[in-house]
Amino acid sequence: MKTKTIISMVIAVAVCIASAFTVSAQSKSLPIDSLAAAVSHNLQLVRHVYGQLSSSSLLNTNGSKTYWYMSYNPNGVPKQSDLVAMVVTNPFSFLVARPSNDWVNVNISYDSVEGYQLFWAGTGFYLVQSNGVWQVPAYASTNLQNWIGYYEPIAEKNAVGARLNLRDANGNLLQNLYLQVNWNNDTHIGTILHLTQYNGQHGEMVVTYGQFDQYGNQTNSYDAAFTLEEDKGGVAIVSTSVKTGITPSWNNLLMVLQPPNVALTNVPSNNHIGTSPLVEVTVTNTMIVNFSAKTTEGENANGFTIKLLQSGMDLPVVPYVMPQGVNSLGVELAPGIYHIDFTWPQLGPGQIYPWWYYNNSVPVGSAGVGEKG
Repeated sequence: MKTKTIISMVIAVAVCIASAFTVSAQSKSLPIDSLAAAVSHNLQLVRHVYGQLSSSSLLNTNGSKTYWYMSYNPNGVPKQSDLVAMVVTNPFSFLVARPSNDWVNVNISYDSVEGYQLFWAGTGFYLVQSNGVWQVPAYASTNLQNWIGYYEPIAEKNAVGARLNLRDANGNLLQNLYLQVNWNNDTHIGTILHLTQYNGQHGEMVVTYGQFDQYGNQTNSYDAAFTLEEDKGGVAIVSTSVKTGITPSWNNLLMVLQPPNVALTNVPSNNHIGTSPLVEVTVTNTMIVNFSAKTTEGENANGFTIKLLQSGMDLPVVPYVMPQGVNSLGVELAPGIYHIDFTWPQLGPGQIYPWWYYNNSVPVGSAGVGEKG
């Protein structure tokens, strides 16, 4: 076995430092609109840095160093030189069983005080031999790339939920992605784990804020939306509160008609298939009310029933028949509210057959649904 090789690894950390972000309760803006904004935000949160080297053939030996850990406080001014220096001053020392054959991995992690991985760097390599000495290849020791973490932790006072609304270029909603929010019951801080790959995309982050009573119990909640768009600063979107009243239409079930001439016209009909709606009539003084009804195919009703509505009572219907050749009939009615149900010579609803009928009972060429055989 060759004498162990001491490997010094210089990690180049490529980061962008922008203006500092101060987390405030229920912010008017969030650091979510671009990669650079996320990097600037996360740099403020770095508190721990560690490096780890691994290989399936590592050998335990005196003086080996495959893991290191350091604390870091940016004090509001994180510096790229500090982040690089911590790695440079912590070289690894290790042995592998077969230097010419065994793969080695190196990972560097920059974490928050809560343990969120804010940035990470990683590379893998085989050792190379130069002048009889096993060394880390140059591309690994000088080109180790640094990436922003999968999550960007955003601490918001009273934040109890969050989601992303992703939109296309025209602003149409494509997808909702719900985000993890880690809640601290003592401080009422909700840490939103924002998905950094969506920074700068069209859409918005919707944050749900809880409202609490004096005992700390959540009593209500409300939402606020923050833009994801690049260069918009993650500002809160001004939303509009809308009130509207909906008036349902009963025209396909119940028609309100006015006396004295109650004419139900244009009842939809196709090959005498259709339905006749109930008619409501209010009579204010005793009068003769004339009743008639006709379908869109020209079929005339041949009768009707009249039911008087009285509070607390369910009175029977009174039938009336139109004499043959007569399309309108007058009836004297006292004041009150009436329901009128017209009857027809042929008009009727389409036939609904049981499920087994279609497989077992319909011979070729027979009538189908809604047809008269």
